Amino acid sequence: HSNNNGLKKRLTKNNPKSTNVKKPYKFILADSQGRNLASSLTNLTDKFEVFGHIMPGATLESIANATTNSIKLKSYTERDWIVLIGGTNNIKVHHTAKDLNKISETIISALVNLIEKLKNTNLVIATVPYRYDLHNDQEHHKLIAEINNNIRALVYNNTNTHLLDLHLLERFCHTRHGYHINKNG
Repeated sequence: HSNNNGLKKRLTKNNPKSTNVKKPYKFILADSQGRNLASSLTNLTDKFEVFGHIMPGATLESIANATTNSIKLKSYTERDWIVLIGGTNNIKVHHTAKDLNKISETIISALVNLIEKLKNTNLVIATVPYRYDLHNDQEHHKLIAEINNNIRALVYNNTNTHLLDLHLLERFCHTRHGYHINKNG
């Protein structure tokens, strides 16, 4: 009986497939669009340690800057994943065309900085979701499309980045008011 315990200890200690091996991290940083996403992913798979940091009302550059400044992320490796979701709070109904151009520049600048700092790990950047709470012909949709095209270009031009295209989600993937993504999304 005691020999079996010793054998189990050696197998666990020397076996790279043992349960003692650190699972890769999946860290979700998001505005309120990411609410409950970490728990949903945890329920889907046990291959990752999933963490979520939700910042309701935060702009995309605030989320990116918080990510850049996180001490914990310095220990992340090429096995780990960081998922960044935001941008909806950047676009307010009362913004002028001049405001909207500055918003796009600010977002892209923050993302470029984040990509530079996180070259050692996988970064998933989500596009800004379509705003079903706004009329179809509003200028805001043009800005969202421009921001998303810039995000797609950033992802395409950086090997450690991946795209989560939330802009493609249809109406039924959003809440009744059209601002947030629902569990279908």
